[in-house]
Amino acid sequence: MMNEHRRPCGAHLVVFEAPDLLVVRFSGVISIDDMQRIVLAAEELTGSQEYRVLYDATYSGSIAPEVRRWMATIKPSPWFRGAVTFGLAFPQRLVASMLMKAIARLKPHKQPLHICATEDEARAWIDGERRHDVQTEASL
Repeated sequence: MMNEHRRPCGAHLVVFEAPDLLVVRFSGVISIDDMQRIVLAAEELTGSQEYRVLYDATYSGSIAPEVRRWMATIKPSPWFRGAVTFGLAFPQRLVASMLMKAIARLKPHKQPLHICATEDEARAWIDGERRHDVQTEASL
């Protein structure tokens, strides 16, 4: 029986860490089939609760162009609270950073992807976002 908090998706792995973190660990080339499995696993693992995503790109390969096109067409979950990635090589970080700045200007209501150098930094960012949420809720 498969662990209910882990889903292999091709060579990649999706893990839900309570209370609200979905970790996606990429390994190698990311195909359209892989990405569709990852999105389905995310929906199954998070259900109808708020969550954030931590993308580990340390061992990721190329992303097929059809993946990028397909991802641009899907609507984010209403439960999605934000995402952070780490493990990108410098050229990937540069491109991702420019892309996120453009998206933030074009679609300011969308949660942009935050980019960190290490997993520790990414998890610290998530902890900061959680604290911010608690402070915001307390002030309402």
